[in-house]
Amino acid sequence: MKNEIVCRSESEATTALLGRLIGRNLPRGSLVALIGPMASGKTALCRFIFMERGFVKGFCSPTYTIINKYTNGESIGYHIDASRLDSEYELYVQGFSDFAEDADIVAIEWADMAEGILSSADITIRIEPLGENSRLIRIGTKSKDLYRALQEGIHESTGF
Repeated sequence: MKNEIVCRSESEATTALLGRLIGRNLPRGSLVALIGPMASGKTALCRFIFMERGFVKGFCSPTYTIINKYTNGESIGYHIDASRLDSEYELYVQGFSDFAEDADIVAIEWADMAEGILSSADITIRIEPLGENSRLIRIGTKSKDLYRALQEGIHESTGF
């Protein structure tokens, strides 16, 4: 993606700030792709994105369920873990096409396991651990408006 922002997070508080900024600026119906090794902070970042969108009850990793569904009034959010899928086809068998079009937000961890879905993501977040609490976070988006909003929000915040 040509619109890329690179940030560094040194704490969960900084990750929370970034997640809330992303959640606040994502348009309805966004597909968020998260990529990074195990324990890199994908679920934590998702939690803050979802919290900002009003999905706060019972948020947890979908590692064993593969798909977690959250509701907030009439809004629906899906949090997916693609790490245990044998193929991208399995996601479609579980109804990905149907539920993705009605959702407020769909976030897919391990999105690199589903290349076709990754290519259609509105925002791609790559997390690279640099040390115990330090992470390099690359945010790519197709939307110039989203890119500008995130860039301005990051610039205004003291965490980045």
